[in-house]
Amino acid sequence: MNDKEMEYSALLEEYKALKSEIAANLASSRQTTHLTIVALGLLAGSAKLLSDSGTYWILLFGPPVFFALILSQLRYTYLALDMGAYINDRIAHRMRLLTDSQVMGWEAHSSNLFEGLRMLPVRSATLLIPWLGAVGSMTLYCIFHFSPGATVINQGWWVGTILVGAEFVAVIVGTLYCYQTGLHAERLRNTRREPGVVQLESPEIG
Repeated sequence: MNDKEMEYSALLEEYKALKSEIAANLASSRQTTHLTIVALGLLAGSAKLLSDSGTYWILLFGPPVFFALILSQLRYTYLALDMGAYINDRIAHRMRLLTDSQVMGWEAHSSNLFEGLRMLPVRSATLLIPWLGAVGSMTLYCIFHFSPGATVINQGWWVGTILVGAEFVAVIVGTLYCYQTGLHAERLRNTRREPGVVQLESPEIG
């Protein structure tokens, strides 16, 4: 086995390891989505019970939990994008030079399949679902808290009102942050850099 074959074999093993890590991140992202859907189901199913028992203040914990799920999804997205960029810029590019062919063309493939406004809910589903949970839990709290006859206006009522006001501001700030971060990730996903030009110098084949 000559030097080129050894290098190609090493690159292939690194490629397999990174692809396995990307697959693990995607699996974790799917599990987080499933967990979010279960949480939404529990939220919808327990809303009436929380209202009747007067313990609807528990809904105030909803937005922090759902925004934590959004941050988890963003983390998985950025990890996958980082590893994908490394594969395209280093591994796939070098393997194409070694073989003088277009191997691993998928790593540099760009598609407009998910572009357009009508595809926005599809592209952002992993972030949109927990965001709906955050907004939904806060909305339910407001409905129960401010509905006529739901509670007596006392010191506890004012505390709850102040808390939901502070949480409303936090939800707006969190929404703007997650929107900007998710939009940045989407731009990175749709941008295909020229391999070996932006970050790397093309190695010479001896």
